Amino acid sequence: MLVANNAFPASNIPELIKYARENPGKASYASPGIGSAPHLVVEMLQQGASIRLTHIPYKGLGLAMTDLLGGHVDLSVDILGNTLPLIREGKLKAIGVADKSRIRQLPGVSAFAESFPQVHSTAWYAFVAPPRTARPIVEKIASDLAAVLRLPDVARRFDDFMMVPLVMSPTETAAYIEDERRRWQEVSGLKAQ
Repeated sequence: MLVANNAFPASNIPELIKYARENPGKASYASPGIGSAPHLVVEMLQQGASIRLTHIPYKGLGLAMTDLLGGHVDLSVDILGNTLPLIREGKLKAIGVADKSRIRQLPGVSAFAESFPQVHSTAWYAFVAPPRTARPIVEKIASDLAAVLRLPDVARRFDDFMMVPLVMSPTETAAYIEDERRRWQEVSGLKAQ
């Protein structure tokens, strides 16, 4: 979620783009450091929208959020679990969702990908096994995990954390991880070793 302090003149993605184009480099954004996911998300947005914002790296999201709330920086990207309470309390403005689609909790907030299809980022977690694990064992673990993730109590608990469990096969998971690796490598300009 891209959020802004309440004094920032833009309240949504089109207004942010307009402001940034009229004031190149004037808007600042906080991140927990160079190369962090929040930093790279804004880099993707800048590339996609042809805008320039000023990056202010911090030594963690806590310090970045403190300065965002205090009006020392204009924008920041953080996970929904951290930002939604502050948005609901009126302490921050939701500018855009850094995902492919809008989210249920804030249906009126546009996703970056609505305007810039290549600009999206989702925090995700995957279960992995050592590379030489026998295929039947991998399939059994995947099947058991899928069954657990489909349990109503588990689904509710994930919802409490504002997370959506995705059930993918081991092959789909491996393809997803490779796609993410390639995409972030392109954004960061880093080469795989």
